[in-house]
Amino acid sequence: MIESVLRATPWFWPTLAVAVVLSVIVYRPVARLLRAPNVVALLLLVSLGGIVALTLTPGGFTFSPAEASTCDLRLVPPLGFDRLLSLGQRSLNVLLFVPLGVCVGLLPWNRAKLAVTLAALALPFVVEGLQYAVPRLRHACVATDVIDNLTGLVVGFLIGAVALLVAALLSRAGGGPRAVSGDHE
Repeated sequence: MIESVLRATPWFWPTLAVAVVLSVIVYRPVARLLRAPNVVALLLLVSLGGIVALTLTPGGFTFSPAEASTCDLRLVPPLGFDRLLSLGQRSLNVLLFVPLGVCVGLLPWNRAKLAVTLAALALPFVVEGLQYAVPRLRHACVATDVIDNLTGLVVGFLIGAVALLVAALLSRAGGGPRAVSGDHE
């Protein structure tokens, strides 16, 4: 499934390469702005670049002109854990947003984290809106994708938040790394 998605999105690799280069250039100022570790800022930018590369570059999926001018607003429940591991289209939509969620969850608690969290929550809606507004991208606008993307974001956020909490507890106990939020390499 992953291979067919990447084959259907021929601009993925070049766009991801550009995103990685840009991320390497700007991650330090972003880390300072977010008061986050450099590695978290870098991974946040790369994961955002991966989302853009896969969802907002021209795809090879074909659909009828009627589908290009509409958005499938049928809603379905979030994927169960068993289907998440099946690596189908829906599970890939979930997994695509997990790294971004982890990075957001790892950010230190401050106003910047609130702004990044709100932006991350808006991202699935922006992606689907652009896919609807720009049919030349050849990606279908599907409300279920928003549900799956938000699921991945929340799962990732919880993983990151728990990791941040564990690091803080270990730091207080003297058995782990010092203040994760102050690690600016």
